[in-house]
Amino acid sequence: MTKNPLRDLLSRLLWDPQAAPSDVEIGYVSRSPEGPVEVVKGDALVRVTRDYACFSIGGREKWIPLHRIAFVREVASGKTLYVNPRHRHLAAFS
Repeated sequence: MTKNPLRDLLSRLLWDPQAAPSDVEIGYVSRSPEGPVEVVKGDALVRVTRDYACFSIGGREKWIPLHRIAFVREVASGKTLYVNPRHRHLAAFS
């Protein structure tokens, strides 16, 4: 299987005991009229597959294709951990 830096980062957030998912936010391309990007806390992440990330939002599972994830960044420092090259322009949204 081809390496995917985003999938590796999300898996690390889920499974590495030293990772702190609540310290990151994940922005993805929105399909809703509220804006181009929706942002969720990293601790909403519940599963990562080959092509999708699953978030628990409001008690419901929301499956987001990995290609729609625009960025992952640390909340406190604002440091960007991942930027999707296709959605680089959306990384400025919070």
